[in-house]
Amino acid sequence: MDKHKAYDIEFIRLGDGQHEFSFDIDGAFFKPFPQDRIEGGQLKCHVTMIKEEALLQFQFETEGSVNTMCDRCLNSIIYPIESFETLIVTLGSAHQEQDVDVIEIPATEHKINVAQYIYEYILTAMPMYVNCDGLENVVCDEQTLKYIVPEQKKKEDKTSGDPRWNALKNIDLDE
Repeated sequence: MDKHKAYDIEFIRLGDGQHEFSFDIDGAFFKPFPQDRIEGGQLKCHVTMIKEEALLQFQFETEGSVNTMCDRCLNSIIYPIESFETLIVTLGSAHQEQDVDVIEIPATEHKINVAQYIYEYILTAMPMYVNCDGLENVVCDEQTLKYIVPEQKKKEDKTSGDPRWNALKNIDLDE
């Protein structure tokens, strides 16, 4: 990931304690990742690193918006993102994931690239189903909805139009 070299944090040169980093994220950030959910975006990620002897604690605070598609009408929309995530990095013997937010890297490493983590935290801040509802000045595409809504009405008409069920509705069960 040479394109994400700007997201390297060389922790070996830093003393113990708290250190602050800020990253601007734009459309070029998302291009190297194999995905089709995010088309671009404008975000700020503020990273606070607390360094101890054999432990690094990262706090990622990301805010901004991403360009994505409405899953209902396929309109291009700007979706707001806000996330706060924590990652614990222990210095040990090998690269391995110990838990969802705890990883181990070799003690011989001198830097860590946080681009993958920022990307994952942005994706997890998005809902599984993104649509135009609740967004300012955005309405689902009427032409596309015309194709979707009639299908739902046809299904409802088929289930409610069966005369055998209508006859059962008139039975009085209290007598």
